[in-house]
Amino acid sequence: MKNLGFDASISKFLKEINIANENYKNILDVGCGTGVIGLSLAERYRNCSILFTDINQNLLNQAKKNAEEKQIEAKRLSFGISDITTPKKITSTNSIILKDATFDIVATGAVIGYSQNQKQTIEDLLSLVKPNGYFINIEMNEGFFGKNVSRRYKYPIMPLAEIEKLIKLNGFELVSIPVTIFPAKLTRTCYIARKY
Repeated sequence: MKNLGFDASISKFLKEINIANENYKNILDVGCGTGVIGLSLAERYRNCSILFTDINQNLLNQAKKNAEEKQIEAKRLSFGISDITTPKKITSTNSIILKDATFDIVATGAVIGYSQNQKQTIEDLLSLVKPNGYFINIEMNEGFFGKNVSRRYKYPIMPLAEIEKLIKLNGFELVSIPVTIFPAKLTRTCYIARKY
């Protein structure tokens, strides 16, 4: 996907989205993969610290390497193993449970479908957002390419209308916007939700 320009298109999209330009301090990138979302936010918000989580240590290592290549200071970054089914539980040297209302931004991209309980995962992620903070989910869309890529990767898409309803029920103002940059626009849509 990186060779097709997917990572670059997600990064460009994140730099253009309209969210309040506040002095964010704490960001969580859940199911970070190679760190595309979190590193894009780190470049946008230069005074923030970011926690990257993923179930795969090799992907976390790649995210660290990508941060070094982008010359993002290591002191701003931390990494931990976490399963998307229980996103509040982080393991690294010690196990910790993330506390509610801890992060200014909680971001994720096409990983919620791998949860054994997608509804609970979304509620857990939303609970981690501080008041006036944001939940950003760059999710697989329900279009032709989104459905086919999801099928190929055995990624069950929760109906997007259900995701929207759940976000609103948890006290967030929701904006759903299409990802307009190629090639990411073929498979992704974006939810930006601000906590009341």
